[in-house]
Amino acid sequence: MTSIAQLAAETASQEATPADWTEAIATVVAAIGTVGALIYAAIGLARERQTRQYEIKRIEEDRREEQDMQARTVVLHHPTLPSAIENGLHYFTSYSVHFGNYGIHPITNVTGVLTHRETKLEVVFGNGGPTPLAVLNAGDVKQLKWNLAAHSIQHPVEIEAHNLANLFKLEMQFTDVHGIRWSVRPGLGQQPSRVYA
Repeated sequence: MTSIAQLAAETASQEATPADWTEAIATVVAAIGTVGALIYAAIGLARERQTRQYEIKRIEEDRREEQDMQARTVVLHHPTLPSAIENGLHYFTSYSVHFGNYGIHPITNVTGVLTHRETKLEVVFGNGGPTPLAVLNAGDVKQLKWNLAAHSIQHPVEIEAHNLANLFKLEMQFTDVHGIRWSVRPGLGQQPSRVYA
C-alpha cells in the first residue's frame, strides 16, 4: 500500500506537459469568468431592486400629493362673530363660517368643534353647533353656525373687531373619497392635515 507522502513525491517528480498547463489555465480562466458573471448578476439585481424601490416611492409620493391636493380644496372662510354690547362688554350670540368643498370629489362625515380659547368651552356639532354634514358635494359651500347666546361668552369692547374671531379656535374634520380623515382650520394659508387615529 502506497502512502500519501509517496504519492505526492511521485507526482512532484513528474514533469507537467503542455496539455496539463493548458488545462490548468483554462480552469483558472473559467473560474474567474464564473465569479465575474456572479458578481455582475448580483450588481444587476441590486440595481433592479433599487430602481423598483425608487419607483414605488415615487408612485406613493404622487398618490399622496394627489390626496393632499384634493384636501386643499376644502376651505373654511369668512368667519363672523356677531355680538351684542352691554355694559362695555361684547356678548357673543353666534359664530358662523363658510365651509366650502371646491374639489371634484365629495367629502363626508363633516364634524367640528368650536373652542373659546379663554374658557376652554367647547361647542360641538349637534349640541349648540350646526347639524353634522353627512355629505358635502363637490362645488358646494355651506354656512355653518354655532349658537353662543346660551353660553354667556363675553369680552371687553376694547378688542378690535378683526381680532374677535381669534378668541375662538375652530377645527373641522372630514373624510375624503380615499377614506382619509382630515382636519382643517379657518384662516389664510391654513392647509388641511391628516388625522391619524
